[in-house]
Amino acid sequence: MSEYRIRSSGEIKTKSEIRQENPNVSFPKVWGESVYEALEIDPVLGASAPDPSRDYKVVVRNGYLTVSKDSFV
Repeated sequence: MSEYRIRSSGEIKTKSEIRQENPNVSFPKVWGESVYEALEIDPVLGASAPDPSRDYKVVVRNGYLTVSKDSFV
């Protein structure tokens, strides 16, 4: 499932939610930088979960990590 962060609010939404909120917009099949800029959104990138530190522990997602493009210099 593709998720996107709304730049103005930081809210996370799915592709279908964004389409529903923009019924008068014609979207391309593949979303790229031009779509992200027009809608002022950023894709949420997945990351692998860490291994549990002990038996019977479960790792669950409970938030998002924000990383700026400048931090990869």
